[in-house]
Amino acid sequence: MGKTWYDALQLKVTQRLSHGLTLLSTFSWSKSLSLGTEIGEPNPGSTGNAQYNNVFDRNSNKYISAYDQPLFFNIALTYALPRLHANKIVGSVTGGWTYAVSAQYASGMPLQVPNAQSALDSYLFQGPSFANRVPGQPLFTVDLNCHCYDPNRTFVLNPNAWVDPEPGKFGNSPAYYILQRLP
Repeated sequence: MGKTWYDALQLKVTQRLSHGLTLLSTFSWSKSLSLGTEIGEPNPGSTGNAQYNNVFDRNSNKYISAYDQPLFFNIALTYALPRLHANKIVGSVTGGWTYAVSAQYASGMPLQVPNAQSALDSYLFQGPSFANRVPGQPLFTVDLNCHCYDPNRTFVLNPNAWVDPEPGKFGNSPAYYILQRLP
């Protein structure tokens, strides 16, 4: 019933250096879209209660996937231990091992749009639709990169950035807001 789309440019570079040392690097620039496949998942990887914003216009519910990370970079360095031929016992225990270190850098996940409080959804026996984004209202109350707030005490999401749809209407927001991503 649901559909997904994934488009990407993927690059991979492998450099085998001397003495068992290998460098591996990958990069992807991608976009993931979904249509009724992942919202409201009770378990990761399942499709659970896929949530639609408008049940009468299914195609308007195509949105950025919850798992969309447009930029993704991996780098890994591996080292294969050489076998010691001087001592067969030590060589058989220590030889054949490979040690690796890796690092991963990626864009943040999209920010999920809050659910609207609308009775229309309960009349149609579906889950809640999404709230509407208020034009001109900032999404955050503080700059997330300023390091000037206490994350344990400061509520950074602006509650005035979203509003419930008018009575009898569906929300018009997509499932995820991509102009700001989670860190």
